[in-house]
Amino acid sequence: MDQLHSAADEPLPARLLDRLCLWTRARRYPGHLVRVGERIGAELLHAHFAPWGWHVRGAARKLGVPLVVSFYGYDVNQLPTVEPRWRERYRELFADAALVLCEGEHMAACIRALGCEPAKLRVQRLGVDVAAIEHRPRAIDPRTPLRVLMAAAFREKKGVPLGIEALATLARSHPVELTLIGAASDLDASRTEGQLVEAALERASRVKGFRVRRLGFQPHTVLFDEATRHDLFLSPSLTASDGDTEGGAPMALVDMAASGIPIVSSTHCDIPGVIRHGVTGLLAREADLEDLVATLERALQLGSTWFDMTVAGRSHIEQNFDAAEQGLRLAALYREAIARAASPIAEVRVPVGPGRAQRGGVA
Repeated sequence: MDQLHSAADEPLPARLLDRLCLWTRARRYPGHLVRVGERIGAELLHAHFAPWGWHVRGAARKLGVPLVVSFYGYDVNQLPTVEPRWRERYRELFADAALVLCEGEHMAACIRALGCEPAKLRVQRLGVDVAAIEHRPRAIDPRTPLRVLMAAAFREKKGVPLGIEALATLARSHPVELTLIGAASDLDASRTEGQLVEAALERASRVKGFRVRRLGFQPHTVLFDEATRHDLFLSPSLTASDGDTEGGAPMALVDMAASGIPIVSSTHCDIPGVIRHGVTGLLAREADLEDLVATLERALQLGSTWFDMTVAGRSHIEQNFDAAEQGLRLAALYREAIARAASPIAEVRVPVGPGRAQRGGVA
């Protein structure tokens, strides 16, 4: 694609010079961004993930274009908790950015708490190709074993051990057949979580009414295929011990809501904006085993009511998470950022004491 530019495609001398400048702090931004921006006549720089936004502020200034930055997840809660220096860096980023984007209202509140002025903050939802997802609305038959699908990497915030424990508890009174898509990665934290998942599965295996089928990591298409064979999708996300969160909501929830499978999830972060409790799905209190079990029991009791709920879920996704519509909204935000940057700046003087004045700019 002639519109795709990679730093790896830059001549070796230019790449080495970039590294030297960054290492010596002679320049605090990747030089290739400026070179590409000048070559294509860039009007705006959009940085995905806040740390990258902070690192490329200088490139936006050099190009004379507005900076738009998107927060997604770990950069909202985990990073400023684990590395407090990012709180000050975020204040610098918020001062330089024309617009700050995030996935939902909960994430927006978190970013405001980090110091972003509300006038710069916009909710920009991630989208899926809704038209490409076949919708098969369905109900739950409480007379048959509950076939549950879970799909997530084994990371603490996904709540996989909690979900397994809740299903094992339910299985003592109603048969449960779980299909688990996902696995641990090579990261230390993921390996530890993988051990917790294994322990939860070992305990669950002792429950007579519980059965599990494990598929490991699978392509996206397999997730949709499996969804058609199951009664319920379970996604009990929670805040990890190191502060890691979904930030917004897992995109698997958007996919599954569009597909028509009944969903039980949690009140974590912006999940309530994707799954509307009692309208398009059910939500349990975050990290609350007792409430999750009660919510699964209620899911069984709803029975045929799920048909209308899954139809409402598809409509909600079509209206608020369609990729084409979100693309148009993003284009409008780009135009807004460019217009804000082009607006004349009025210079004002604010008295700060006898015979003194402070200069500042307001839009």
